[in-house]
Amino acid sequence: MNWEQFNQYSIFFCAALAVLLIVLIIITVKFNTRLRTAERRYQTLTRGLDGADWHDLMLELGDDIAALKETTQTHEKFLHNLDSRTQVDFCHRAFIHYDAFEHIFGKLSFSAAFLDENYDGFIFSNIHGREDARCYLKEVKSGKCDQFLSDEEKNVLAQACKTKGE
Repeated sequence: MNWEQFNQYSIFFCAALAVLLIVLIIITVKFNTRLRTAERRYQTLTRGLDGADWHDLMLELGDDIAALKETTQTHEKFLHNLDSRTQVDFCHRAFIHYDAFEHIFGKLSFSAAFLDENYDGFIFSNIHGREDARCYLKEVKSGKCDQFLSDEEKNVLAQACKTKGE
C-alpha cells in the first residue's frame, strides 16, 4: 500500500475514528452518571455512620435484625400468656326487661346472662319494687344453674345459650 492509496482512504478512516470517539464519549458519560447515582445511594445508606464501611454496616444491620427477632419472640410469648389468662370472654349474652310485680309498671326489672364459649358464666337479675330494689347473681355451669331460676331468668339463659358466640 502506498501513500496515495492511504490518503484516498484517510477520510473514511478519520470518520470511523470520529464515530468511535463519539460512541466512547457517550458510554463514558453514561457510566459516570451511573457511578454518581451509586455514590449518592451509598452516601444515603451510610449517612451518620462516621466512616463505617459496607462490611461494618452489614454486621450492624445483622445484629439489629437478630435483636428484633428476639424482641418479637418475647412479645409473642407475652401475648400468648396474656391471651391464655384472659380466656373469659362472654360471647353468649342476653338481656331482658320486665315488670316483676303486677302493680309496678315501666319494666324497671331486668335479667342478664353472660356466658363464655363453654356456657359458663352468670345471670344477673335486678328486681325493682316500690320500696326497694334487689340484685341477684346466679352462677351458670355448662348452661345450667343449680339455684332456683325465675321464668325470666330461665328465658334469658335460654336466649344466651341460643346466641352464636361473637
